[in-house]
Amino acid sequence: IPVRNFVTRKILEQAGLSSIRVMIAGGAALKPEVEEGIRALGIGIVQGYGLSEASPVVTINPPDRPKIGSIGLPLPETEVRIHNPDQDGIGELIVKGEHVMQGYYNNPEATAETIMDGWLHTGDLGYMDEDGYFYITGRKKAVIVTPGGKNVFPEELEYKLQQIDIVEEVLVIGVFDSEKKGDEIMAIIYPDWELLPECTGDDRTACAREKLEGLIKELNAELPPYKRIKYIEVREEEFPKTTTRKIKRYLFQNVKKI
Repeated sequence: IPVRNFVTRKILEQAGLSSIRVMIAGGAALKPEVEEGIRALGIGIVQGYGLSEASPVVTINPPDRPKIGSIGLPLPETEVRIHNPDQDGIGELIVKGEHVMQGYYNNPEATAETIMDGWLHTGDLGYMDEDGYFYITGRKKAVIVTPGGKNVFPEELEYKLQQIDIVEEVLVIGVFDSEKKGDEIMAIIYPDWELLPECTGDDRTACAREKLEGLIKELNAELPPYKRIKYIEVREEEFPKTTTRKIKRYLFQNVKKI
C-alpha cells in the first residue's frame, strides 16, 4: 500500500477518504494514469477481472505486489489460460474452476459455444507476462481485421484518441472495404463542443471534423500503417450507453463502406 505524506493525508482527510486503504476497480479497464494518480494519494488500487459466468471473480491484482495495467493473478482454485495465442502472445482468456457455471438455463446452444472441454471461453482477449500476470487487450468480437490480415484492437486506439482534448467520446470500428477485402479503421467521435466555440451553426460538424483531421493526422504518424485511422465521423450527440455508462458498441458493428 502506498505511503502517505503530510500533504496527501490532509487531502484525504478533507475529502473524507482517510479511512480508505485499498480500492478495487472492475467492470471496465482502468486507465494507467488514473491508477497512478490514486496511488500517488496514498491509496492502494488494484484491478480485478471476472464475469457472471464465473461467479463472478477470476483474477485480482495482489495489493502487495500489483502491476499497473494488469488484471492480476488467478484466484485460488482457478485456472486461466490464453487460448490460441497469436505471434504477440495475445489470445482468448479461458477459465476453469468450481465457480464456473454449468451452462445457460435452457440454452444448450449458447452453452456449447461458451463451455468447451470444461473451459469457459470468456470472449476477452489478452496475454500473460513472464510472472503469470494477465492483461486484457479487448473483446474478441470487436477486433478489426485489416486487409493485410493484421488484428487491431479498437480499445487501444480509443485510449490514444481520448488523450486529445477535444475528444469527449470515441468509438473505433472496422469499415469493410470490398476492394481490399478487409476492414479499414474508422473513428466515430463525439467532440467536446465546449472546447470548440468557433464551431457553430450549420458548419459545426465540418468545422470539428477539420480540427480532428489535423490532430488525428499527427496521431497516425506515430502509429504503424495498419493501425492508422482512415475515416472520421463526427457525432452531434453522445453515444447511446448501457446502464453502466458503456457505449453500446454493437449498434455500430455493421457499418459498411460503400
